[in-house]
Amino acid sequence: MLTIKILGSGQEFGRACIYLKAGNSRLLLDCGINPGVVGKSSLPKFSLIDMSKLDAIILTHAHLDHSAATPTALSRGFRGKVYMTLPTMALAHLLWRDEHSLMEREWKGVSKLWSLRDMQKLLAEHCVAKTYHEEFSLNGVKVDFHNAGHILGSAMIEVKTPSFRLVYTGDLGTSSNHLRLWKTSDIAYPDYLICEATYGGVDRKSRPDVEKEFVYSVKEVLESGGKVLIPAFSVGRAQEVLKIFKDKKRLLSSYPIYVEGMAVDALKIYNQFIVYMDESIKKAYLFSGSEPFELDAVNFPKTMRQRKEIVSSDSPCVIIAPSGMLRGGWSLWYFSKLASAENNMIALCGHMAEGTLADKLLKGERAFTVRDMISGKKVNVQVKAKVRHFEISAHAMHSELCNFIAQMKPETLILVHGSSSSIESLAKSVEQHASSIYMPSNGVSLRFKTRRKLVEEKLFVEVPLTDTTRLILPRYRKVLVKHFNKQRFLRPIELRSLILASKPKVSAS
Repeated sequence: MLTIKILGSGQEFGRACIYLKAGNSRLLLDCGINPGVVGKSSLPKFSLIDMSKLDAIILTHAHLDHSAATPTALSRGFRGKVYMTLPTMALAHLLWRDEHSLMEREWKGVSKLWSLRDMQKLLAEHCVAKTYHEEFSLNGVKVDFHNAGHILGSAMIEVKTPSFRLVYTGDLGTSSNHLRLWKTSDIAYPDYLICEATYGGVDRKSRPDVEKEFVYSVKEVLESGGKVLIPAFSVGRAQEVLKIFKDKKRLLSSYPIYVEGMAVDALKIYNQFIVYMDESIKKAYLFSGSEPFELDAVNFPKTMRQRKEIVSSDSPCVIIAPSGMLRGGWSLWYFSKLASAENNMIALCGHMAEGTLADKLLKGERAFTVRDMISGKKVNVQVKAKVRHFEISAHAMHSELCNFIAQMKPETLILVHGSSSSIESLAKSVEQHASSIYMPSNGVSLRFKTRRKLVEEKLFVEVPLTDTTRLILPRYRKVLVKHFNKQRFLRPIELRSLILASKPKVSAS
């Protein structure tokens, strides 16, 4: 019996947290928060499970909506290990520390989710780093990480038992970022696929068109004497924006770019793990020593005097600052100083969680009261600056999600991490690629009967030729099929489905 319980990300963005019970093994896949909510209501539905009985927590990547509830585990009785890739561990340390600072600074009268002591104890005594394709065992199940191409170190999780094989995507990357794109060749045809649906039903313009529009919009503001604030996640988004500026540096070379806060530390980690990036970046670094996000125009403010000079001067500039959704941090401080000037621009990139200040901006709100992170005083802000939204995202879009699922061809597909509409849209588009599709909400438990598979069943597929004759083919070897005078290569499991309706001539490839 396999039990899948949705503790978070069920018909919602973020708060990713999936509980698996298979035999004697109990696992938590991701353990994130809802960034748009303050306090304990931002956490997954931990009350539905006994944390003390968990064998392990396995994280796909460091983003807060997939990892930031993990430091609460010890106070809830968890005593197991937390598995992730090494870049994820380095980035999670940064992001958790930054989130704790934000809670102390912004959450007035609200209990903090965890203590620094618990966070440090978890990292020191419970966290274990694994690389891609380094299979490990957990109480009767085998687990493996596969590149997801979302942010540095991001992984899909593969869970294998004698009875089933399950793949959980976490967040899937897009073909247009600076990381290696995911591949399905090693993980296709799972019994269960738990897949994100952030951009279900949504396809952006081509990435070159988006980048061109973004850069020229920034250039227009700078040439008119304005400043551009780009609220950006320290991890992922800040690096994407810098890579775009580097590729288009001839257009913006005369203007300073300021990078703030935790994004500075994240850049150092990205430069340490260039091996995880795409071939063009690795070759550029190998042959010319060029760091992927290094620009002569980039500056790192270190004092409040420098920051005050930046916002008070008449000199045009670009400021890249966390947090990406204007939840707090330096982006909110710069927002309070720059948003009231008509010649400035607030450039929002990618998905904005519902309820965040950035989300409210996109919905047309223009009056806000925010807390100054330096003085602690409340400040009223009337937004007169331009507000633009650019789909610079590290998430796979609708067509890429459809392509991924079509290649995976799962028996059972479970869609999470999206609105009800995005999940339904994706489900309709891929219904032919899975035997059954589930769209669970938070708190729902899915139970599946499983049976132990023979080794022969794993390696071979039976293809019926007649009522009494079966063709036994290697599961992962394609065969050449002639159907209605057209030839194409099919995997045996695809041929089995096809032959139920017809009897094509088959020749082994």
